[in-house]
Amino acid sequence: MIAKRVPHQFPSGPVEETIRMYEPMIVLFSLFYCIPAALAGWLIWRGLYPEQIVLNGVVFLFCLWRIAQQDKPLAFICQKGFVFYRRPLRLQDRIWRMWQPDAYYLFVPYESIIGFTPDWRQLHINYRGSILIVAIDMEFVSHKSKRRILQRLSK
Repeated sequence: MIAKRVPHQFPSGPVEETIRMYEPMIVLFSLFYCIPAALAGWLIWRGLYPEQIVLNGVVFLFCLWRIAQQDKPLAFICQKGFVFYRRPLRLQDRIWRMWQPDAYYLFVPYESIIGFTPDWRQLHINYRGSILIVAIDMEFVSHKSKRRILQRLSK
């Protein structure tokens, strides 16, 4: 999702800041996926193991898709609340995310947020008097960005 579409999709107001994964982690994970992608591409190009060409193609495409997904926004700090990227929990949700990535963003008003777990993998929300726990992927966000989120909550 791009920052321009957030105010049109959610009642969040204008986007003040976009939170992404920490840059060294993006590079590290991209390199991690480059190795099997290069190996699978080399095996396809050289024609080695022709009986596994479909498997090599699937591995190659999966790795390219994961490299492209490394830089997606994980949260938006908006005027009226946050927009977080929910982590899919089931395999069906992970597959559906390929075709509908914007469906996994969730708007949360500031006053509804109770807090985060220490590892930043879950968000606790006050929802109609109950606690709602939402799985998020914020463990690889920089400490500077996490401090900005906490400062915005304390306002």
